[in-house]
Amino acid sequence: SRTYLRTLFPKIHAVLFLAVLAATLSHVIFVGRTIPQIPVYVAAGLWTLTALYRLLRLSFAAGRATVYDKWEDSQVTRIGLRSGRLCVFPGSYFYVHLPRKATAFSPESALHYEVLTSYPMAVMRYTQAPSSDETSLAFLVSHQARSLRGLAFRLGQRLLLEGPYGRDLSLHLFDRVILTAKGMGIAGVLPHAFGLAEHKQHDDEVKARIFAKAYSTKAAKRASADSSSSGMATRHESPGPSAGSDAGSTIANETQGRSPQQQDTIKSLFRDLTHRVDLFWVLEHNSQEKWIDGYLRALQTLDPNNRLLLVWCIYPSPRTGPPPFTESRYWRAVYPKEGQLWSGTSRAMREVAYESLSPGKTVVVVCGDSEYRATTRRTVTSLVTADRDLSFAEVEYRPGATARDADSAMLAEEGALQHPWPDGKAKQKGS
Repeated sequence: SRTYLRTLFPKIHAVLFLAVLAATLSHVIFVGRTIPQIPVYVAAGLWTLTALYRLLRLSFAAGRATVYDKWEDSQVTRIGLRSGRLCVFPGSYFYVHLPRKATAFSPESALHYEVLTSYPMAVMRYTQAPSSDETSLAFLVSHQARSLRGLAFRLGQRLLLEGPYGRDLSLHLFDRVILTAKGMGIAGVLPHAFGLAEHKQHDDEVKARIFAKAYSTKAAKRASADSSSSGMATRHESPGPSAGSDAGSTIANETQGRSPQQQDTIKSLFRDLTHRVDLFWVLEHNSQEKWIDGYLRALQTLDPNNRLLLVWCIYPSPRTGPPPFTESRYWRAVYPKEGQLWSGTSRAMREVAYESLSPGKTVVVVCGDSEYRATTRRTVTSLVTADRDLSFAEVEYRPGATARDADSAMLAEEGALQHPWPDGKAKQKGS
């Protein structure tokens, strides 16, 4: 099979390399000349050191994970893994090593796995409980990607994770983040949406506790002052913190006189600059919504008041049922109208162009096939001016195609777009 040949190729390559290296070494040794021996010894030494380093890294630094969840259809497989604590970040990926078919080594040993063969997989979702050393990872594996074609996973299977690798885009430094993806590309941008939403939720919860504690302390002091000065003709009361109080000042004051544990809680704030995240997903066929249906619902629960996220899922075919989330002005499922020439890509580009006109530092992050990435790049480049702080980035993950592009023609003119913001402007922080 294709998977067997893929695992066999690196082994044959390693055997041939060692055979050629041994033949070269024997030749220069018998020649007896020093100068020809030097490059051969250097090459052999470098290969040996590299092989030892990789084996040691896989033995002591790589994570061991267990498959606890699996879902698949004809085009993708979604797996959930549980591992020890890992330093995962949005946009990271791992090289996954499968177990050998026949081995006497323990699953804790690197030799239990195919150390010469690995499969790059981007993390679509990860969770880490603060009080636990366990990390949960989710991967979306395309059956069409050449390097992943033919892979089979089973529940309870042990895997070796080498990584994480990848580039941190530092999206939290931008006022506005626009994530756009096509088809399998959603696996590349979804972790960024989760990361920013979780940071916002965490900071909101910490600030709420800080303000509640500050208000209760002020109230207790006022009550004590009232009881001790009931006989005075006049008294001075300090106002309690209002909803419009400066959060940074309050937090700074709260760290004074607090226990180390309380100060650590306050300092745990992420303080992201991002106050708006737009996610546009162009589906290649309507059934792709099943790939991440539960993850879209989980993302929606992170922003119940719709203060951060705007999500559009752009479908290529008419509606056949409800989308996998609660529809609102901020969460929209966009379907083609009857008799309309539909292009989900062009619709997404129009929305990206509109949303990127807002003030502040904006970044557009794209993940999809090469044509979609090129179209997005051209759209963003055409919007860059001297007075507009607009950046463009591509995630390192490159999805394999899962279907022919569903776009048959450019979108017919629809008239004025109905944007979700009533005043046509970007929603400001705290509004």
